[in-house]
Amino acid sequence: MKEDTKEATEKKKIQHIQLFFEQMITELDNFFISNHKRNLYRFVISKVEKPLIENVLNKTMGNKRKTAQILGISRNTLYSKIKRLGIETNR
Repeated sequence: MKEDTKEATEKKKIQHIQLFFEQMITELDNFFISNHKRNLYRFVISKVEKPLIENVLNKTMGNKRKTAQILGISRNTLYSKIKRLGIETNR
């Protein structure tokens, strides 16, 4: 019974996060369209990618293998992104 409650709580959290992202994307999309701006994709990725990688690296204590697994990318891709984004690592 406890597992079901934990699972339900996690599902609600994921749904809440998904709703938040959907609302943000809608707001950004509306802003870019109404102001005739371009490169919405590039804008979003530039604002999210570096802090996301840094956060996961911090949570894994710099373990790049674990970080890549959590992010769902290969280690080579992670190394490339770390270099391109100028992310400081301890190892």
